[in-house]
Amino acid sequence: MNKILIAFSGQPILKVSTGEFLNKQELDHVKKIPYVKHNESDTMLSVDNSILNHKKLNRIKNIIWSEFCKYVDQVLEIEDDFYMSNSWCTLQKKGDLHPYHNHPGSIFSSTYYAQAHNGSLSFSKPKSIIQSGFNFDYKIKNYNYFNSLTCKIPVTTGDLIIFPADISHESEKHKSHETRIMLGASYFIKGKLGFKKKYNQMDITEK
Repeated sequence: MNKILIAFSGQPILKVSTGEFLNKQELDHVKKIPYVKHNESDTMLSVDNSILNHKKLNRIKNIIWSEFCKYVDQVLEIEDDFYMSNSWCTLQKKGDLHPYHNHPGSIFSSTYYAQAHNGSLSFSKPKSIIQSGFNFDYKIKNYNYFNSLTCKIPVTTGDLIIFPADISHESEKHKSHETRIMLGASYFIKGKLGFKKKYNQMDITEK
């Protein structure tokens, strides 16, 4: 299992090449559930917004959840608890794309590519991290994660990307004749946050 941490604009984006793939039963289930056309693209979006709670997808949910917990523990290195607040599936035919968007109401998100060939997930920021304090136009010698406004991450079947949910991202136009299938999830924090001594403690209960 190969992992790459990408610090695009100072944001912790993790790419995990899981080596785990949907079996025939799981793939058939994903293809048969109800879908509707996404209102901002040609992408087909699952009607159910908790698809990873389906019993037939329990194995892949456990893999995704395990990697997210490692992200919180090993990358963020924080002790707060999270839960999976939403999960969905998207289907894209040749020529389909999903334009830039983010995920309101979430803190982190993940995208698992159940079927993908020659695809990518692109992230975008309105300003680079070095423009956040001083909004100048710099003369770029070589583009990197600190001076760029965009970051393009190639993905293939079995890849999992975990990222802060407020970063704008898009999937490029699908070029393969085989349908691209993505399982998405969002995460929110739960439990007691903050500290009594700092007068900022609060309690967030999972729905």
